[in-house]
Amino acid sequence: MTRVSLFIAYKTHPGKRADLLRAMEKYVKPEVDKNPGVLAFFICTDDKDPDTVRLFELYADRAAIDAVGKAPWLAAYNAAIKPLLAQPGEVAFATQSWQKSG
Repeated sequence: MTRVSLFIAYKTHPGKRADLLRAMEKYVKPEVDKNPGVLAFFICTDDKDPDTVRLFELYADRAAIDAVGKAPWLAAYNAAIKPLLAQPGEVAFATQSWQKSG
């Protein structure tokens, strides 16, 4: 099984980071919590930029990440966050090659 990682950086309009975090809490968290294909999901605030949120997501395989990309809730989430963003999210995919055990 090849795990797949997704990194997303969201840059919000000034002062809108808290609104973005609330949208993630509403739309993303309940879906991630019940999805066994999502192995890890981190929502992080950038220490140097008060208007940036960074996500790290780890999926069991490519099929799991593709399923999330096609999930019905994703359209509502994207519509909710679009007015908060200063620019589109910066997305990067990566294939896991090593992990710390234990």
